[in-house]
Amino acid sequence: ACAQSKDLARDRELKQRWVALPAPSRNLVKEATTTALVFPQVDVGKAAAQVLAKIGAIEIPPNEWPGLVPLLLQHVTNTDNAARQISLVCLGYLCEELVLVQEEGGNISDDIANNILTAVVQGMRDPEPNTKLEATRAFYHAVVLAKKNFRNQVERDVIMSVMNDACMFTAAPEVQIAAFECLVQIATEYYDFLMPYMNTLGLLTLETIKSAPEKVAIPAMEFWSTICDEELYLMDLVQSGQPAGGRVSLNLIQQALPHLVPLLTVTLTKRQSEDDDDTWSLAMAAGTCLALVAQVVGDGCVDLVLQFVNGNFTNQDWKYREAAVLAYGSIMEGPTSEKMRPMVEQSLSHLVMALQDPSVA
Repeated sequence: ACAQSKDLARDRELKQRWVALPAPSRNLVKEATTTALVFPQVDVGKAAAQVLAKIGAIEIPPNEWPGLVPLLLQHVTNTDNAARQISLVCLGYLCEELVLVQEEGGNISDDIANNILTAVVQGMRDPEPNTKLEATRAFYHAVVLAKKNFRNQVERDVIMSVMNDACMFTAAPEVQIAAFECLVQIATEYYDFLMPYMNTLGLLTLETIKSAPEKVAIPAMEFWSTICDEELYLMDLVQSGQPAGGRVSLNLIQQALPHLVPLLTVTLTKRQSEDDDDTWSLAMAAGTCLALVAQVVGDGCVDLVLQFVNGNFTNQDWKYREAAVLAYGSIMEGPTSEKMRPMVEQSLSHLVMALQDPSVA
């Protein structure tokens, strides 16, 4: 905390020193850095992008550099791949900085947010994989700024369509990973708007978890864990009598249970070896998600989970025996003791045998 406080103080000091510079000096720095952005050397361009983002975070809120975002938008439409990519990298850095400004009470105009989002979405539509990747990474922060856009159904439909396409861009798994991370961000920031898109998102994420490479499937799993987090938060507000500002749970987890729980339990079997406990894996993500599901729906998940558990306590494959124990443990919090008691009594002997199994214990 002390180090963080020092960093914030240092950051404020640097901003004050920049603002104190004479306007001609600042303009010289901005012109030189803008020129350096499109240098052939990638490292030079990335360094310039970071500098421009820092300056933009200071000068955009008070409207002292209205030309920066239009300039970057112009580069995004450039025929040169490198210029498009480095401009999107810069937009990503800039959005990250502007989100922090907004969190600290600063005002980012709707026009700026709209122009940034336009540039980023345009980049996400680019068929060139690296350009699409940088745009998708920038979108992760840009979407937080785009609250007005997201509240407009026509614009929201466009955003979700572009997101969907990026998630399905199998030619470049890195794009898919970034896109599913953006979906997680959307679930956090805009849960209230998700319902019309859940048929598409549900099929997309569940199929990805089932069949995509693990590094792509993990953020797809995180989407469901994030929905659980949002629904738990709304439940807590109701239970504690706090105002929810008109927000209500969409009960997305309850609706997805028949498809989600069987997939989570079988995904628990995807451990690669008995020695990979320290590596975050799809199986571990599934266990986390299942525990959250149990907290959200309570008794509603018990029969589905116990069906898997009782069928696999004595499976010949150690992965299924271990998955049965993990699934069993994952639903201990959430369901009522009345629902769990007969299930526990019925399966206790199997559990004791499983815990004596060296492959599981």
